[in-house]
Amino acid sequence: MALQKRFLDHFLKDIDNGWDKEAPVLLYLRRPFSSDFELRKESQSPLASTKWTSFATTFDALGVPVAFLSAPLEYETELTGPLLARVFISSSTTDVDLFVILQAFSPKGKEVDFQGTVDPRSKLAQGCLKSSHRKLDIAPSKPYCPFHSHDELLPVTPGEVYELHVEIWPI
Repeated sequence: MALQKRFLDHFLKDIDNGWDKEAPVLLYLRRPFSSDFELRKESQSPLASTKWTSFATTFDALGVPVAFLSAPLEYETELTGPLLARVFISSSTTDVDLFVILQAFSPKGKEVDFQGTVDPRSKLAQGCLKSSHRKLDIAPSKPYCPFHSHDELLPVTPGEVYELHVEIWPI
């Protein structure tokens, strides 16, 4: 709250509180099983040290939800920044609702929650997109952050394949 108040005081009340000297990116790192946050300052987003990773699979939408699971991590791993799910769909309906959720699990398979902005038991990240709103505005879009114009509905033709870019909230 103090950080937000400094930001708002600077930009809404024109108070000279040093905000203009802050790093352009402030991260609060969350750790499992802890309510403490570590503040870290960075010069850009996405971070210069970002290592982009891709996954691919095929699944039946009416069957078991698709899940990517890794072996338990052998060392502390930081997941920070934007996420994108690029999904190719084919449907028997004229619209599809996609929900993408990133979760963490303990080595014993128990889900690990994190303190979120509005929820004390949040997933790592989530995103959603209705296929009829898939139209991208290319100019403001970035490879990791699609910009959907939401200015026309684009129903899907059953049986045809469509590419959807689902923005997942940055973590």
